[in-house]
This record gives sequence, structure tokens and C-alpha cells, in this order.
Amino acid sequence: FLPGVTMGALDKKDPAVRAKAVDATIAIAKAIGVTMFRERFFHSDPHPGNIMLLGEELKPGLIDFGQCTTLTKKQLRTICHVVLLLRTRSQTLIDQALRGSGFAFNTEDPELKMALLYYFFDSSTTGSGAVRPEAMEVLKDTIQHKPAEMPVLTDTPREMV
Repeated sequence: FLPGVTMGALDKKDPAVRAKAVDATIAIAKAIGVTMFRERFFHSDPHPGNIMLLGEELKPGLIDFGQCTTLTKKQLRTICHVVLLLRTRSQTLIDQALRGSGFAFNTEDPELKMALLYYFFDSSTTGSGAVRPEAMEVLKDTIQHKPAEMPVLTDTPREMV
């Protein structure tokens, strides 16, 4: 049990609260990346309702580990392949790497999927050359102001569930 408020239920009208929520989102994304790439541990349900913000500092906490699993080496290789392919700025190559992998998103918009991949897996860039700046801004605005509507990974390979 984590006492706090979920990211989805947070009052984001206060700029200070909104800034702390963004910091919490970044901290959770980093933690997910570390556990995924170092430990092959995958939390497949990190939506705003599963991110708790604790105390006055709004420290992040992740809940609902019911759909977690350990990635196989093949699955981790697919994710690493996609991360490396982000540098090519080729939507075609990235789509080919994801096709048949069992991973899916809650959006069919290829540009929004690319923006999400760049946002989470290649923070050294804004997706320049692969994603229109407007698409990246839509993603950032959704994360900041409408986290319940943000694009997320919605399906994983059957053996992971």
C-alpha cells in the first residue's frame, strides 16, 4: 500500500504540482528503463493510474505489478534493436523491428508512436528528422496536461503476460 494520489487523479492546475508531476514521470520512466535494460524486468502497465505521488514532495511510486514479467533475451533484443534504430530516424526500419514482436500501442498514429519511442528511449534528441516538432509537442502536452490520454504500450507478447 502506498499512501498518496495517483498521477491520473492529481490536480494539475497548480504549476508547482504540475512540475512535480512531470519530474515524477521522468523518474518513473528512468526507473522502468533501468529495470528493463539491466534486469530484464518489464512493468507492462505503467499508466497514470498506476503511478502514485507520495507526500508533499510528490515522490513517485509505481504500483500494480500484476502484469510484470522478465523479458526473454529475444524480447530485450527487440527493444534494444528499436532503441538503436531510433538513431537512423527511419520510421520504416523501426516499424519493421516492431512488426510481429507482439508489442502494440493505444494509437495507430505512426508519428505519435515514433514520438513516444523517442521521448522514452532517446532523450538525447527530440526525434528531429523522424518526428515533426508538432507531434512531439502534442505528446509532451498530453503527458503534462492530460496524462490519462497519453499514448502507451498496450500489448506485449503473449509469453510475457
